[in-house]
Amino acid sequence: MKKIAKNFFAVMMAVLLVFGFIGPVTVFAATTPVLGAAKTYGILGSTFTNTSAGTTINGDVGFTTGPAVTPSGTHSNYGSGAPYAVAGADQGIALSALNGESCDFNLSGATDLSLLPQPLTPGVYCVTGAASIGTSGVTLTGSGTYIFRISGALTTAANASVLLNGGASACDVFWTPTAATTFAANSVFEGTIIGDAGITVGASTVWTGRALAFGGTVTTDTDTITVPTCSAVPATLNVIKQVVNDNGGTATASSFNLRVTALGVDVLGSPAAGASSPGTSYSLSADTYVVSENANASYSQSFSGDCDSSGSITLFDGYNKTCTITNNDIGGGSVIIPPAAATIRVIKKVINDNGGIKKVADFPLFVNGYSVISGVTNAFPVPLTYAITETADSRYVQSFSGDCNVDGRLNLTWGDNKTCTITNDDIGVVAAVVQNPVATAIPVVEIAPAAAIPPATTAIAPAFPSTGFHPEEKSVSWEIALLIVVLILIPTSLVLVLKKRKI
Repeated sequence: MKKIAKNFFAVMMAVLLVFGFIGPVTVFAATTPVLGAAKTYGILGSTFTNTSAGTTINGDVGFTTGPAVTPSGTHSNYGSGAPYAVAGADQGIALSALNGESCDFNLSGATDLSLLPQPLTPGVYCVTGAASIGTSGVTLTGSGTYIFRISGALTTAANASVLLNGGASACDVFWTPTAATTFAANSVFEGTIIGDAGITVGASTVWTGRALAFGGTVTTDTDTITVPTCSAVPATLNVIKQVVNDNGGTATASSFNLRVTALGVDVLGSPAAGASSPGTSYSLSADTYVVSENANASYSQSFSGDCDSSGSITLFDGYNKTCTITNNDIGGGSVIIPPAAATIRVIKKVINDNGGIKKVADFPLFVNGYSVISGVTNAFPVPLTYAITETADSRYVQSFSGDCNVDGRLNLTWGDNKTCTITNDDIGVVAAVVQNPVATAIPVVEIAPAAAIPPATTAIAPAFPSTGFHPEEKSVSWEIALLIVVLILIPTSLVLVLKKRKI
């Protein structure tokens, strides 16, 4: 018993020692911000200074005052053209998000980050003073977000480096000094610096990241800055439909057919019936989109939110934007609709007089492939021929009436306001009548052959010659046939006897 107690005590001491050395495991969950339009910029500033040849920027370069020597490299956007201003705004939004993260590590006063126990793990490092990186460098290890929030300047010594290991990515490393940033020569750096106090990059620095100093100055000197290749973050577009009926209108949000297109092509989920707040959400890649609707001549239209007045919006990675379309019913005679507006109204009628149960909503309607709603007037380009179709049901007979022909087609020209009605009448169950029934064939049953029977010794009656009649048909009886044979044989026999006597 003493031995068991002793062993138990030893095990418990070992466990306590292990947990004492390891300590509690803390998981930090800093979040990588959305950079939006700033994501593609290697340099973003008010003034960009570069006086030496040899600087390479692989990424967009944004400025209002340009450099004496143009850097080499690949940059789709250069200067102050779009999306320069939007990128500047997105830089500010990203900085606000970074400043809103809670501190995981608090470092008081001026701090040499290279003197901290290495490697550093993901989290938010809050420095209440200037931060520097010495020649021994900093190593970031582990996948996750690294945020260095610095209440002062950021500097590096010559030949200093920031290295990444164990899944750490330059896409997720951010530095936010409140004072100027200065790199000494031959530095190796990783991550995005956001701060408008100015960024000066020493000669021959190799940097994977971004120098975002919108409103400030970025200075380079025979350096190479490369924007990291990061995973695309889908943008979200919320489309909200508002309907105002203050002049007798009765339409609802779903009465309007909404579309989201890119270069005229509908995105996934478009078109769709309108929806009031929070609306319909679309997950989209970075691009320019147009929000539109099949207009109703009885309602005026206006756009608000993040769309422009024509419904156009440009989305960048990670955006979450909202576009609102408001339709207000038009009072009697207060607004004159131009005669050039050409419209088509499709009406669906369903007749259930033979047990059918389908409703109007069970038959999706289309005009040249675009979804429309029964009873809603929609504007279409002219002049053009349109085909009105539906998702048919074989249990209903379809017919067209109104302005379309029997095939559901109509021609639309300037000023036309046409209506096409599709009627579906359920088909009753009709009993089948067979005019000339055919006797059902009797199945043939195969019987296995019987065992061989030895020949019989009984006499076999001679068969009479065939008369040419079917046994079931009426024929001459056998008695009459025998009489005829006898009458023929008797005269023949007499003739033979007489011949013998003469001889």
